[in-house]
This record gives sequence, C-alpha cells and structure tokens, in this order.
Amino acid sequence: MTPLEHAEFIITKVMSLHERIVMWCSGGKDSLTLLHLLRPWTNRVCVLFNDVDGEWPGVRVNLEQCLQEWKFSDARVIHPFITYDDYVARYGYPMEIVPSVMDGTGFESPFYVGGHKVSSWLHCTVQRFVLPLLAASVELKADAVVTGSRASDAPAFGRMGAILDSRANSGFIRYNPLIQWTAAEVYAYIDAHGIPLPPHYVWKREATYDMPDCQACTWFPQHWAVLKAHYPDVYAAHWPKVAPVYAAVAQQLTDYQASLKTLPEE
Repeated sequence: MTPLEHAEFIITKVMSLHERIVMWCSGGKDSLTLLHLLRPWTNRVCVLFNDVDGEWPGVRVNLEQCLQEWKFSDARVIHPFITYDDYVARYGYPMEIVPSVMDGTGFESPFYVGGHKVSSWLHCTVQRFVLPLLAASVELKADAVVTGSRASDAPAFGRMGAILDSRANSGFIRYNPLIQWTAAEVYAYIDAHGIPLPPHYVWKREATYDMPDCQACTWFPQHWAVLKAHYPDVYAAHWPKVAPVYAAVAQQLTDYQASLKTLPEE
C-alpha cells in the first residue's frame, strides 16, 4: 500500500465510523494536502483554523481561497488563548535549547536572577496552537479529529501512528492520514494537483531548518537571516528585542560547555 493509498484508506475509515469529524488545519503544506484529500466529504468535515497572531502573511487568505474553491461548507476560525507578546512576557522566548536558569515555563530555578526568560518551543506550541484546537474540538463534541501530522516530522508522531484513541481524555479518536508521507511526497502531491501554497513557501520549501509557523518565532537562530533578507520590516521590529536574549542563552551554553571540559578523561 502506497502512502497515498494508506491515507485514502484511513480517511475512508474515518468517514465510515464517525459522524462529528473535525480537521485541525494550519494552512501549511500538510494541512492543504489533507484538505485536498478530504474534498469528497466537504459536507462531513468541520475545518478548524487557529488564526495565530504573528502568522505569516497570506496563510489565512490562501486557505480561505482553497476552502471556497473546494466547497467546504463548515470552516471555523479560532484564536490562541494567549498572544505571542503575552506569552513571551509570562514564559519567555521559545527556543530549541532552554538553559534551566532562564526557563520561565515551570518551577523557577533558584539560580534565576531576573532578566531574559526563555521557554521550550513545544510549550509555546501547546499553549498557543494545540490547546485552542483541542478545546474547540471538545466543544463541538467531535468524535474524530484528523490532522496532517507525519512520522518524518517528529519521532513522537511516528510512535503515535495513524490512529490515537483519545476518547478517555477528549472524547475523540485522532487520525493522522499522512503519517507515512515524507515532505518530498507532500510537495510532489501539491505540485501534481496544483495546490497553492502561502507566499512564504518560496523560502520555506528550500529552508535547511524547520521554518516556524509564527513569523518572528525565536525557535531557530538561523531564521533571522531569512527575515532580514526577505522581511526587513519584521526583522527591524523584533531583532533589537531578541538579540540580547540569544546573547544571554549563548553565554549560558558557553559556560556549560566550559564545565564539560573539566570531565575526567577515560
């Protein structure tokens, strides 16, 4: 069974077993691919789009055009429970590496002396992306949720598999029809069917890092070179605030690396 055949099998299973079906949609390549595969059931699926502040320009407009062209009758826009600025003020800037003395997400370290705080990028994703989608799905009494998650995106998705029974906690079963697809297969499908992508995919498609969904996210430092080159206004507005944070993190990591040199040699 090819990845496409597997996806179609999972979707058919969902449609045969469930009545209240919700799709979590970000407007990115995986969501648009899954949305395209769901076209035979446009009147069966409620599409939830989390319109986060700081999203890339054109994402919502592109999605709305696809929804209209493909005749989805039930699409709803939700929003994060907390804005990015409020998140940063409360928890810190989301990053891949979080020094414990700067972590603002959990128990405050006894070594924290004030100043810049940073947070786990995953904590930010859950707070601003996942929880609003989860709450809206529960409110809609969904018995099935379909997502564009793929195993090649993260090991956790691979462990989750195509089907995750979450009825005990949320009342629905989660389905990931694209679980077997690679990014290359997603792009090949998009190209074959002429699916339009948001404007920033001109750079995201060739990026050597996982470009974040929020335009000014601090997850990967190399992201700021892209912003400086292609979105100078965004870069100018945010870089003076985040540059000192990166410097503080770099100093923490430098100190830790120096301590590693004291390890005894075997």
